[in-house]
Amino acid sequence: MAYLLQHLLTDAAARWPHRPAVADDGLRTYQELNQLSTKVARALLRLGVAPGDRVAVLAPKSAVSVTAIYGVLKAAACFVVELARDEERCSGGSGH
Repeated sequence: MAYLLQHLLTDAAARWPHRPAVADDGLRTYQELNQLSTKVARALLRLGVAPGDRVAVLAPKSAVSVTAIYGVLKAAACFVVELARDEERCSGGSGH
């Protein structure tokens, strides 16, 4: 079996559950990131996302976008990411 990116998170959560994984408005530990991304994966699967499907992640660089990306990977889907660079792009502005 291939060792995939999402396996790094699962292993880190097992080895260092309380260490910080992502810092944003708060701190998300490896355990929290692993648990939340699993919830995202389950939600995607319930919505009908199948292995190999492409899932867009439109979010600012944040713990939320990291969680979403790992969730997509855990659902065996492919993520297409457009990390917004500023508030204007997130709200639908032209970005100029």
